[in-house]
Amino acid sequence: MAAADATVQKNSVLQNKNYRWFWFSYTITTIGDQFTILALPWLAVQMSGDALDLGSVLAIAILPRVLLILFGGALVDKYSPKRILLYSKLLSAFTLITLIAAIWYEWLTIDILYIATFFYGLASALDLPASQSYPPLIVDKDHITSANSLQMATRQVGIIVSPVIGGLIIAALTLKNDSSFLLTQDYTLLYGIAAILSIDVLCYLISSLTIGFAVKLKQITKANKEIDETIVEKIKDGFRYLFSDKQLRSLILYMLLTSLFANGIMRVAIPYIADKNETYGADLMGWLLGAQAVGAMIGMAFSGMKPHFKIISLGLTIVVLDLIVGGILVGMSEFHSSLYALFALLIGFGMANGINQVKGFSWVQARVDSQYLGRAMSVVTFINIAIAAASPFAAGYVISVTNLQTLFIIVGAGLAGTAILGFFIFGMLNVGRDEKTKNPSTPMEKPPENVNAADVQSRSPEAMKDASKEAEFIEPELVAEASIEMPISDAQSLNENKQ
Repeated sequence: MAAADATVQKNSVLQNKNYRWFWFSYTITTIGDQFTILALPWLAVQMSGDALDLGSVLAIAILPRVLLILFGGALVDKYSPKRILLYSKLLSAFTLITLIAAIWYEWLTIDILYIATFFYGLASALDLPASQSYPPLIVDKDHITSANSLQMATRQVGIIVSPVIGGLIIAALTLKNDSSFLLTQDYTLLYGIAAILSIDVLCYLISSLTIGFAVKLKQITKANKEIDETIVEKIKDGFRYLFSDKQLRSLILYMLLTSLFANGIMRVAIPYIADKNETYGADLMGWLLGAQAVGAMIGMAFSGMKPHFKIISLGLTIVVLDLIVGGILVGMSEFHSSLYALFALLIGFGMANGINQVKGFSWVQARVDSQYLGRAMSVVTFINIAIAAASPFAAGYVISVTNLQTLFIIVGAGLAGTAILGFFIFGMLNVGRDEKTKNPSTPMEKPPENVNAADVQSRSPEAMKDASKEAEFIEPELVAEASIEMPISDAQSLNENKQ
């Protein structure tokens, strides 16, 4: 394992020219996104001053992702990740240009903000499965974990740094700082918001040019039935594909249950702790969120440096880390009033979750056949988004009827219990235990003509790897889709090997 990790580190994922361009595109998009995530709720507060309007803007931004992300994944598989990613970026840019124009020409209303926020969320429902489908189509299997680690760590840095920069820009460009737009209807007070939205537009345009002209994808071969399917049929077929694989099914069901406990609790607990602290208040909230983000960055960086790290299997690794997180949450029930202990626990919480995110995402990407990547990643993202949208309400209810200490005990014990169930009932021990990655229930690539099967089997892995490079970076749109069939005996053999 150590030798394998050393080899991966030596051959850094950034040595891949295609990935470097994709990472550049991802980075500038992340920076711009965080500006807009800051701008939209702040714009709602400035225009209305009503907490209901603020909550409505946040809800409208999430709603299209929850409702439409599965359709976004199906569109990715039907038309290619590159095409859908470009459309999503251009839709985001057009939406923000509309908002900027509304500020400049002074016809912005709260209803227009609602509509713009919805289309921005719609673009995200397309962007997420498309961008998450890219790493397996750019880098080889051994570098998928490193690629995801770098992307997720980049996003964490953006989450920490970009809002600070955006806030400074708004403050610097907001004229008449002692005035209120709500009272004066003076649109010059919104010029700072328009400025950071303009930066995001520029980021989207640069990112679109990079994706369109600099990044090349590996070949995706599709069967004829895949080409003729409707979007709804593709979604159904995607679920059939995912749940036909025992290991994928185990991981997805496990993720669904653990997300009920792990996702969203800190979005409620951290503001609540900060609000009840009589000394620091809002400043403390920023430091606590920062501690969790730093922990997540450490965990993601570790996954990138040790991509082959696992405790017997990937599934057992995830279970053990969830048990640790459960213990940390129970510990918070006793030590949440001690700031130093709370900082340490939050860093540990972030580290374990960071490792699990990178490991889980990377394994799914490596195992899923390329023609199902969009749908697979949309299902995984749907679980995270849907639960993340619902669990804060449950956490808030528990605090309202009991207290924060009880919330930590319930969530920690629930997560630990789910991890134990995952080991004994869901078969998490077997998830990622073997070295096979692709789901063998999918169509196999058609072998070259005039090649004897015995000759193919006798080739060394090095020779097969060299031969595969010939068609590695071919645009999906230029590949002719072909119907591919597998003999029943071969399929049965593959399924027996998989079991």
